[in-house]
Amino acid sequence: MDEKGDRVVRTVSTGSVRILTRDCRTGTAQRAEYYEPEQRVVLIGDARVWQEDNVVSGDTITIFLSEDRTTVEGGKQERRHDDPLALP
Repeated sequence: MDEKGDRVVRTVSTGSVRILTRDCRTGTAQRAEYYEPEQRVVLIGDARVWQEDNVVSGDTITIFLSEDRTTVEGGKQERRHDDPLALP
């Protein structure tokens, strides 16, 4: 809650968390924290986000919803195995 107790500023979910953003990105992690003022989602622990054929995974993934931007810490970008351009 904010200082006045008027609105939720941060929410936390734990366990096998799954999120879906408005632009159809799907994310999974052990923990998710959503920060309303910044429109920011932080996925922590075995984090993975995908949209169509693009997949990123890492220890922590931060999705900036209002900026259409994602940062990954301790991870990699990969192509899905059903992608015809992926290497065998």
